[in-house]
Amino acid sequence: MDKVLFFVVTAGVMGAAASIFASAFFLIKRKRFWRRALTAAMLAELAASAGAMGLTWFCILMEDFRLLSQLISVVSLTVAGESILVIGLWGIGKIWERRWEEE
Repeated sequence: MDKVLFFVVTAGVMGAAASIFASAFFLIKRKRFWRRALTAAMLAELAASAGAMGLTWFCILMEDFRLLSQLISVVSLTVAGESILVIGLWGIGKIWERRWEEE
């Protein structure tokens, strides 16, 4: 079960990273598709957060605190960092999009 949850976390993080890159690329190219790519990043981030929460609860319920202490710092920093990046990219994109409309 812990391997499945770790796979969900990894897939969510990799999917969010790819979607963030695609969103930034489309934003720079001034394509309206950047919002859809960012929505995919948000959904992948949600999957990563759910997997991280599931992995945390699995370790707590199995009383494997050694594994929890090894994983929690890496997983929580990665998921939190990507969440901040997604929110920041959304704000930058909205400001940039308003500048397009003014031109």
